[in-house]
Amino acid sequence: SYADFLIKEFGIDKNKKICKMNKGMMSLVTITIALASGAPITILDEPVSGLDVYMRDRFYALLLEEYARSNRTFILSTHIIEEAANVLEEIIILNDGVVRLKENTQDLIDSCLYVNGLDEVVDRAVSGYERLNTEQMGRNKMVCIRLKPGQSFPTEQYRGELTVSAVPLQKIFVYLTRQAGEENGYASFNDRA
Repeated sequence: SYADFLIKEFGIDKNKKICKMNKGMMSLVTITIALASGAPITILDEPVSGLDVYMRDRFYALLLEEYARSNRTFILSTHIIEEAANVLEEIIILNDGVVRLKENTQDLIDSCLYVNGLDEVVDRAVSGYERLNTEQMGRNKMVCIRLKPGQSFPTEQYRGELTVSAVPLQKIFVYLTRQAGEENGYASFNDRA
C-alpha cells in the first residue's frame, strides 16, 4: 500500500517500461522501491539525480516521515550536500575507502565559523584555532575556523572589528576534503557525504 501511495504521489506511470523513462522518473522508481521495501538499512546512492526542486524537496520530506515512523537506518550518498543537510543526522566523509570524518551533522556545522575583517585583526583573532580555509581580498581576510569540543570564539571581543558567521555544510565539506587530498598528495579528489 505504501508503494501504491508513492507511485501516485510521484506520478509514476505503471504501464511505462523503465528503459523508456527519463532519468528523473527512474530515480522516482528507485526511491519508491527503497522507501517501500521496509528494509531496516536502506542505502540510497544519489537518489535525487534528475529530479526537479519540488520532487527533491518532496523526497526529503517523505524520507523524514518514513524515518520517524519506522526508525529505519537510511544511508544517503549525495553530491547535493546543502540540500540534504537538514535530513542528515550524521556525516561520514570517505576517500579511497578510508573514513576521513564521522560526526554529528549539527555538531560539525556548529563547530565551524567564518571570521572576516582586516587581515591583521583576523590573524590575531584566529590564532590558536584550526584553520580550514583562508581567502585574502586586498586588506580583508576571511578565515574558516573549526572549534574543538569545548572551545568557543570570543565574538563579543571583536564586535565592530570582525564579522563572524556560520559556514554552509557544503563549504565545510569542500574545505575538509581539500585538506585530506592535500595530506595524501592530491590536488583534489571526488568524495561524497
